[in-house]
Amino acid sequence: MGIFNKIIDNFKSNDFSVSGNKKLRTINKEFKDSFNLSLLIYKGNQRADESLSFADLNKKTSIDVDTSINNVDLEIKASMTIKEVERLFFDTFGVKVQIGDKKGKLIGSKFDSITLGEASRQEYE
Repeated sequence: MGIFNKIIDNFKSNDFSVSGNKKLRTINKEFKDSFNLSLLIYKGNQRADESLSFADLNKKTSIDVDTSINNVDLEIKASMTIKEVERLFFDTFGVKVQIGDKKGKLIGSKFDSITLGEASRQEYE
């Protein structure tokens, strides 16, 4: 069953349209709808209020958040590792994110080499 799931994960992908004014709550909901996982977004080292947007984060953290974001599409596949997705958000937007389970509990850095598909199926437990 594991190999079959990995094959399916290679074809399961979703594009996310992210703009500077899109609320973090909306981004998290779209991520959860796609992967049944939570996207935990931070301002600096603290969880960001979900009512904020990326543009708002730039005003509240010393890290430069890219506020020129204008409907950037990210292609995220279920076959990508947690580490790859977190790096993609940081490299693209300058925003620290972590992946959590569907209830929002942080999966943990010791599992950052598992794929989103494996995390969604809770294969790390």
